[in-house]
Amino acid sequence: MAVNPGEKRRHPRLDSRIPISYRKLETDAAEFKGSLMQDISESGARMTINEFLPRDSKLSLQIHLASGRNSAQGACRVAWVRKAAFSEQYHAGVEFTGFSQEDEAQIARFILHKSIETT
Repeated sequence: MAVNPGEKRRHPRLDSRIPISYRKLETDAAEFKGSLMQDISESGARMTINEFLPRDSKLSLQIHLASGRNSAQGACRVAWVRKAAFSEQYHAGVEFTGFSQEDEAQIARFILHKSIETT
């Protein structure tokens, strides 16, 4: 897990495979679907999903940090989506829009801890 040194985003992304669960907020879908996050920052993430989600879709997201003992939960917006090469899956970039301050701090601590582990 490494932070990309050439990153130009407001918050650098940490390459990390983290289990997540999500559900669409615009529908009555009560069931969360499992997925895998590819990278994460304090303001968003890139995840691999098994379905197409239109841009600007609103999601409820659970990020399973620290081997499932801790999770951060909040709302996010799909910023972009692309078909994965040679796969039926999609990559989606999400922007965190509704996490509590406590969950935002937990994500920041996770990123800092994992960044230090790799240096």
